[in-house]
Amino acid sequence: MKLHVRLTLLGVAICSAAAVAQTDSPREIHTCKDDKGRTLTSDRPLPECLGREQRILNPDGSVRKIIPAPLTREQRAELEQRQAAERLAEARRQEERRRDLMLVSNYKTEAELDQAYVRALEVPVEALKASRARIDDLMKALAAVRKEGEFYEGKIWPIALRSKITEIQAGIEAEQRNIGNKAEDIRRVNERFAADRTRLRQLLTAQPRLH
Repeated sequence: MKLHVRLTLLGVAICSAAAVAQTDSPREIHTCKDDKGRTLTSDRPLPECLGREQRILNPDGSVRKIIPAPLTREQRAELEQRQAAERLAEARRQEERRRDLMLVSNYKTEAELDQAYVRALEVPVEALKASRARIDDLMKALAAVRKEGEFYEGKIWPIALRSKITEIQAGIEAEQRNIGNKAEDIRRVNERFAADRTRLRQLLTAQPRLH
């Protein structure tokens, strides 16, 4: 047999051997550690690795993929709580940004905000004054009825007179509740506009960065 024929046959044999070797070598390696810390390795998924962190390696030993161990019930609950807290924090950030944009859109200066503050106070302040005036009138009416009742000293007052007293006292109590409600409204307005004024001042200073 001639030399070049021998060389050709030898090359074919080497290529065939390499192809067989490539076919026999695993395309990926599955590995994990058992409960004793021993490393388990296979060319296919291992049943022993279920419920454990698994690593899938390339034939050269480099890491192709890491499959984390399933979370325990406690870890899952902790993760869900953390994710819920993150969603809540993000919602708050979005709400703060929406409010910031609304502030700089509605008020170009602090003076405009102060004008809106005065307007917001008008209704509760006037209602507060009206309730106080109404109480003054009711107290005068109550005094008049009691003065009339002096005629019945030592006797049972007529039903109409007693009903009048009850009606006036109920009216006074209602107006006192109104005063408490309007005072709370005024407190909230003051608190909100104080916070808005501080925030608007910051936003107007840094307005180019808001958009």
